[in-house]
Amino acid sequence: MTAGNQHKSQSDIVIPRRLLTVGLVLAVAIVAWLMVRPASTATPTANLSATESASASSPLTMPVAPVIVSVEELKAQTNTLGIPVYWNGEMKGTNIELTILRDATVFVRYLPKGVSAGDKAPYFTVATYMNQNAYAQVQSLAAAPGAKSIKYSGGALAATASETDPNTYFAYEGVPALIDVFSQNPPEGWDLIASGSIRLLN
Repeated sequence: MTAGNQHKSQSDIVIPRRLLTVGLVLAVAIVAWLMVRPASTATPTANLSATESASASSPLTMPVAPVIVSVEELKAQTNTLGIPVYWNGEMKGTNIELTILRDATVFVRYLPKGVSAGDKAPYFTVATYMNQNAYAQVQSLAAAPGAKSIKYSGGALAATASETDPNTYFAYEGVPALIDVFSQNPPEGWDLIASGSIRLLN
């Protein structure tokens, strides 16, 4: 399991732009692919619709521009958002970059040592989107031709559009959070979700 304002040299977020065509029913379920474009970040973001993220019932939060943080700072910045935030723990040889959007979307990105916060290159990212229809959207993705999915006994459903898609999503039934795990090595994201490595931060 996909996610500011200063990634790389004050540029816009780089977003994979690709539509899944799975028929009229799916079009209604997924609506349109949202392009989250904060003022300056390069964190890959979810292809699944996150249009429910900033609903009237979801209070806006103070955004956090891309910044390298310690684990303690990461937890302190996210524990008051009111949604479950996911990460992949500490990864050897990387620094943790945090980005928070006004709608409480959270990007936890893992930058190689020496890479500055805001760098535009795509790196391994765990994004958490507040989304009332998260589980239904992952169900729709799982039902698409060529998709790969797995349902866990704990109530989570994970899916990816194909074996080569860099984004793997998961959600829990009844929990308004869509988690997007982005990896340039597609099997990595799937394996980390399947192994339980992608877990709650707080």
